[in-house]
Amino acid sequence: MKKDALRKLIENFKLFPGISVKYAEKMVSALIQDEKLQKALTESVDLLQTIEKCPQCGWLKEKNETCENCSSNRLSLCVVENFNDKSAIEKTGFFSGTFHILGGLISPLEGILPENLLIEPLIENLRQEKYEEVFFALPASLEGDATFHYIIEALPEVHVKVSRIARGLPSGSRPSQMDFETISRAVRERHNVSES
Repeated sequence: MKKDALRKLIENFKLFPGISVKYAEKMVSALIQDEKLQKALTESVDLLQTIEKCPQCGWLKEKNETCENCSSNRLSLCVVENFNDKSAIEKTGFFSGTFHILGGLISPLEGILPENLLIEPLIENLRQEKYEEVFFALPASLEGDATFHYIIEALPEVHVKVSRIARGLPSGSRPSQMDFETISRAVRERHNVSES
């Protein structure tokens, strides 16, 4: 067997997030020795050909099928960076609206500009004024803040409640363990818990 083919397989598996060289080698070794794994991988590649990203909302859908997310009539829309964030918000059980997956965050230093993201379809969607709330669940970072402010400034005057995910101290942590920005946000965005 050519070593180049084996090396290329390992390099391909290393492209997956969180996969080191050592782990990629284990995966390739297991794949080469197990016909069931080979069949499962082939089937997975075939299935990938039937799935596409919706050009309007970033949701995953079957090719040539109507996007379930776009056709929903729910009144709240959550804007997230990626599919993993969408899944995390969904798992909380505290949000039951639809999602808009931007596909990244504005980051000029990395060459990611507004036109590289699904920002224009979001703005077009909000112009239709079919939502009561648009909820931004973007990361607490310079890129997340820049993306949020860009969208808000680009939004036409629509009658919709705009909210952002709360920021503060992680559960079980002490103020002394947190960085300045996290503590500052936690103090600034504190809410009233006294009885009225």
